Amino acid sequence: MEEFFLLGIILYFCEIPAIAYELGLSVPIQFFLFFISVIFGLLVNGYLFRVLGTSLEDLSELPDFDNWEELFKDGIKVFIVCFVYSFPAILIILNYTLISDQFFLFLFESIGYNPAIDFTSITVDGMIWCINGLLTTISVFFGGGHAMFGVLYMFIITPLLLIAITNMADYNGEFQEAFRIGEIVNEISMIGWIKMILWYITLLLVSFILLSIGFIIRCILSFINLDILQPLVFVFMMMFIFPFYYLFVAKSLALLYISD
Repeated sequence: MEEFFLLGIILYFCEIPAIAYELGLSVPIQFFLFFISVIFGLLVNGYLFRVLGTSLEDLSELPDFDNWEELFKDGIKVFIVCFVYSFPAILIILNYTLISDQFFLFLFESIGYNPAIDFTSITVDGMIWCINGLLTTISVFFGGGHAMFGVLYMFIITPLLLIAITNMADYNGEFQEAFRIGEIVNEISMIGWIKMILWYITLLLVSFILLSIGFIIRCILSFINLDILQPLVFVFMMMFIFPFYYLFVAKSLALLYISD
């Protein structure tokens, strides 16, 4: 349980740019806190990567939160893998949005408070959900059909990316193992494409339910004029709900991987 609560605390600190924005702090301070949150986010990446690796051998225990240098390095590896796999979608979005004079205003506003662009709190799969949210938001905001190609790409590539990261964890963090496409596709075939798709759909449903719970609670508090309690909902979600969800993703992904 100690690791669970520590993960929740670090996840909370990943959101300090959003808190700074809500408090109306100056832009330089917000950017400084943003870079601090990046460090926390990479540590989260590294820990969940460790959870994924240890779960391939033992699903019952959480690994210790130690060897911070290793966590940081593994977090960078996960980020790079996610970025490489997501790069085509990023190009699609930039190709479309950079022609809009509203893009930069939207970007700076997003850095302040939009969790869709706050990839600092990514998990093993978290960056994908963040990018999905970002691409969807941009698509709706600009009303552009081109952006939907990016969303579609991310939706299709996500399972491949998750197995790629798991494959890297299975080979003790060997970076190149995340890019052996033939081996990764073969691994998915051994797992079973139907099983993989069902797991993916389940993950999406769990994500939707958890986010809906937070949204409904916030709406209820606003309706009964208890907005003063909104920060407590945020703290509860970051320190209890999201750690549970992220650990669920890592462990269920490991279970799926070894089920072949």
